[in-house]
Amino acid sequence: MTTQQAKQIDFPKFLSQHGFEPVKSQKSGTELWYISPFRSEKTPSFHTSFLSGIWLWNDFGDTGGTIIDFVMRHQNTDITTALKYLDNFSNHVFTDIEKQKNTEGAPQYLTPIFRIDAVQSISKTKDFIEKQRGINLAIANKYFSEIIFTNTQTQKQYFGIGIKNVSEGYEVRNPFFKTSIGKKDFSFLKGQKTGSVCIFEGFLDFPSLIVDLNELRQNEDLSKIFLSNEKNSLATDVIILNSASFKKPVLDFIKSKDYKFIHGFWDNDKTGLDLKTFFEEALGQHKVISWNHLYEPFKDYNEYLVHKINGEKR
Repeated sequence: MTTQQAKQIDFPKFLSQHGFEPVKSQKSGTELWYISPFRSEKTPSFHTSFLSGIWLWNDFGDTGGTIIDFVMRHQNTDITTALKYLDNFSNHVFTDIEKQKNTEGAPQYLTPIFRIDAVQSISKTKDFIEKQRGINLAIANKYFSEIIFTNTQTQKQYFGIGIKNVSEGYEVRNPFFKTSIGKKDFSFLKGQKTGSVCIFEGFLDFPSLIVDLNELRQNEDLSKIFLSNEKNSLATDVIILNSASFKKPVLDFIKSKDYKFIHGFWDNDKTGLDLKTFFEEALGQHKVISWNHLYEPFKDYNEYLVHKINGEKR
């Protein structure tokens, strides 16, 4: 996909499929306002505008640009990977502003076009999860499913590793892209014990912790905290944000529980630091224990695990 092709993607629909819905609409649906995907706020400061044939966005607390700039910022990646993401995502339509309006001038949001064909044990994505991500099949099948799904507009079939979120949608990824099927939301897994919860940004990080403790590090002190007596199981509850934009719903969820400690496995980047600060300020530094130093200088636990495994193979 070229940059010009990417700029023609229907950006509001793209946002909707990633869990972001407009709070208000202006100028006959050509200007939409959102709660910022990049921070917690009550008054919407993020908006999209249809100008000169393309959708542009501006976040008054941050920056702005095209859909490409948004993907680079939201996925924390470069332009090449952003274009590949938009190309392989394949769940978009190209902008036709007249078709977006209903008789009252408000934008119409099309229904998602991914159809799930099968939810099964991992087979087609076995090499991806084991060889590329360092997570053995026993752990992967305990927490994930393999999702076979079709783009109903192109009839192109895809497959990927998936985990269900709290809105009954699936967060899905394969070697080429990440997406959501159904409504995007955070994921929750019940642990064997009560009293604490682990927060991860991405869903490949918590099984990386299990692999690291069970098979590589063999750190007894950490294992006592995080692992239960049941093989390949975490003692604590687990929350996967799936997007930093879900930090407020996750905070509300945590407050509804009687957790004594919150264990944070933040990414080692600006977004991760912002999340760490957000939860510490909201819950108290005495209650939030950060563990991202374990995998510095790598971005996240899975990146660290893959490097560690590849290093030991040499």
